[in-house]
Amino acid sequence: MSPAPSSPREFFEDYLPGWFGSAGGQSSSAGTLLFHVGPDTFALRLEAGQLRVARGLSIDAILQVSMSEADFAELIHQGEALFSAAASDRLLALRSLSLDPERAKLIRNVDGSVAFEITDGDLVRSLLLSPGVAVAGSDPPACTVRIAAVDFWALSRGDKNPFELLMDGKIRMQGRMDVAMALSSVLVG
Repeated sequence: MSPAPSSPREFFEDYLPGWFGSAGGQSSSAGTLLFHVGPDTFALRLEAGQLRVARGLSIDAILQVSMSEADFAELIHQGEALFSAAASDRLLALRSLSLDPERAKLIRNVDGSVAFEITDGDLVRSLLLSPGVAVAGSDPPACTVRIAAVDFWALSRGDKNPFELLMDGKIRMQGRMDVAMALSSVLVG
């Protein structure tokens, strides 16, 4: 398969459904996953193993992921190995689409959001995880997690354990740890 495009529209509407189709099963999601990238919003839903993408908000969001277009492009570039491996069950928040209804309800009801600051040298990429249909970014995050890009991707692939990285000082958290643990559970392999 060709490399993942860094354009949000091309990535979500063209590339991702075809890529996911080669790796999905027959399940349906308990709600949608919203990606806010710059001014655009993409709603992802799993229906009978097929990934459906629509533009705009959804009233049954499980989780929202917000980032700038520049951060999106760089994170897609850094995550290329996951796309090459066709590991849809291990790709970041796409995991939220495979949650059972009870777990989805728990994620929706988390009280607060988590800001990830993903460092790569002097650069800092930002990613905000917000539960359910709350307006993403309307309140300050309940917790901020700072992590190096290499460790973020190791967590996403399941190669590293968050507690191990926390104990080694490779994850720094400020704020409510319970919110970070609840929302970031969909990012960790």
